[in-house]
Amino acid sequence: MSTPPEQRAVATSVKWSFVSQAGRRVTQLATTVLLARLLAPEDFGLVGMALAVIVLVDVFKDLGTTSALVQQRQVGEPLLSSIFWIQAGAGIAAAALVAALAPLAALGFGEPEVAQLVRWLAWSFVLSGLGLTHQTLLTRDLAFERLARCEIAATVAGSAAGIGAALSGWGAKSLALQTLVFWATSTTLLWWAHPWRPRAHFRWNAVKPVVGYSLNLSAYNLVNYAARNADTLLVGVLLGPQALGFYNMAYRVMLAPLHGISKVLGRVMFPYLSSLQDDDARFGRIYLRWVGGVALVTFPLMLGLVAVAEPLVLSVLGPRWEPLVPLLLILAPAGALQSIVGTVGNIYKAKAATDRLLRFGIFGTAVTVLCYGVGIRWGVAGVAAGCTVATFVLAWPNFALAFGLIDLRVGALWKVLRTPALNALAMLAAMLLAREALGLHEPAWAPLLILASVGTASYAAASLASARAAFRELWGAIRAAV
Repeated sequence: MSTPPEQRAVATSVKWSFVSQAGRRVTQLATTVLLARLLAPEDFGLVGMALAVIVLVDVFKDLGTTSALVQQRQVGEPLLSSIFWIQAGAGIAAAALVAALAPLAALGFGEPEVAQLVRWLAWSFVLSGLGLTHQTLLTRDLAFERLARCEIAATVAGSAAGIGAALSGWGAKSLALQTLVFWATSTTLLWWAHPWRPRAHFRWNAVKPVVGYSLNLSAYNLVNYAARNADTLLVGVLLGPQALGFYNMAYRVMLAPLHGISKVLGRVMFPYLSSLQDDDARFGRIYLRWVGGVALVTFPLMLGLVAVAEPLVLSVLGPRWEPLVPLLLILAPAGALQSIVGTVGNIYKAKAATDRLLRFGIFGTAVTVLCYGVGIRWGVAGVAAGCTVATFVLAWPNFALAFGLIDLRVGALWKVLRTPALNALAMLAAMLLAREALGLHEPAWAPLLILASVGTASYAAASLASARAAFRELWGAIRAAV
């Protein structure tokens, strides 16, 4: 039985999205490990402080127009050119605003070097704003092979620049240079990859139909910024750059595999789900397949991290990063759930319900910031615990409200997640038993590799016994893409 052309297109897109994310994440992980040995934790903390300002303004860099372009059924030349000039202008305005905020950032954190880092990173808005429309057009066309080539090349170029600068003694500035080189290379390659060129005109009538969608999404992004960065601000201001360096590194280690896997499917499924926005039954079926595939991979990764946190940190990053171990143990359960919760926003966006997304975002941010505020009394570990608590408290209402848009019950989600969750727990038990039975507590590569092998074998065995249908479907999609 032949695979329908539509499914083949999606499977091929997923394949190239995976190639892109895998290539980028492997490069970024290797770069992070090398930079962690070349730079001090304080350097990562200083950049984390600067990025807190950058991310605040980043929510406005496209004013929600990128998602609006993907969600629209039809886009014409007047809309494309008008949105290009909006994005380019927003990038320049964002850079100017960030540069103006640089002295305040240095004063607020009590670190003069933060101001220079903020001014450097401000240029990333100008560079990225010029390539957003081309990236969106490639996404709409499911042209992920071309996107993959652009993104991997840009990541390699940025990593090479950052490592070279670190070897030359640039300190924290080498991390800023890595970001700037990435965006300069990415925008240049995106213009090469897509033939569309903007025209010198702006049509308000063309933009007007997407204004409500875009403004609500921008407002949500601003609210969500508070939820995602309140922890950084609290740790940086109250506990200092070293504590923030440890906290940010813990997030990097945890989120590296999660973001890679979620984005592989997420960036493909958003345009695909947008094409199904009028068919709720099919929308729901495709969405459940999507999150089921995510859970099959992310659940064992996050629970496996609990078993290997200590040998992973000590053997890969080095002894001075030992404070990361308890942070990873606290954040791992939140990471497993976040990999699923993070898919919900695509339902709101695909159904053009960004107003509802904004309302829930305000509620969720209030709960999250409250959890951080309570947790800071116990230091960095308390803030990490606050993140985990907030993630679990907000999960059910988040799913329930989004599923109401597509007439889907939350119970249907549990049926999809139950098997990978139980299999991942069985895997964790096997890894912990092996660690105790074999005495695998040494901070060396051998215990790490043995535990990883035990985890892989036990999870594969449990999954093949209980989730054969899901693996057959996943294998069929892979074969269709090859």
